[in-house]
Amino acid sequence: MDKTHDCAFRNRKIAIYAENNSFFEIATSRYYYELFLLMTIYLKTNGVNIPKKDDFLLTCDPKLATTAKYWGSHDFTIYYFIETVREKEDITLLKDLSKLQELKHLRNKYEYKANFADKNEFEKVFKLHYEAVLKKVKTIAKYTL
Repeated sequence: MDKTHDCAFRNRKIAIYAENNSFFEIATSRYYYELFLLMTIYLKTNGVNIPKKDDFLLTCDPKLATTAKYWGSHDFTIYYFIETVREKEDITLLKDLSKLQELKHLRNKYEYKANFADKNEFEKVFKLHYEAVLKKVKTIAKYTL
């Protein structure tokens, strides 16, 4: 297991511990980063280099550029992950990947906006999206934890 795989595995272990102890904002963060690391592994494996934001904005569709100018690095990683899956994998694997942005949004909400996740929201929103996305990402990346 390389360092990035090991980090993904450790994030998952910490997330499980945090969830079992009702630290849902920490669980949200660690589960999200597990997915993020798995996406980066997939992109590296497929030789995908994410361009700098300014270079991307010069070459992308102008409609996309109006949104992309507000993106951060994670948004670009999610975008390139979904686009690479669209090009290289079975199209049915794209189902549920749109939930990646919602997972990112919830992670930001709990980490930066001082809103702690409650058990109900964690289980009914975040965890449902996470499990659906993880299943697809694991299939795509041919990865098991």
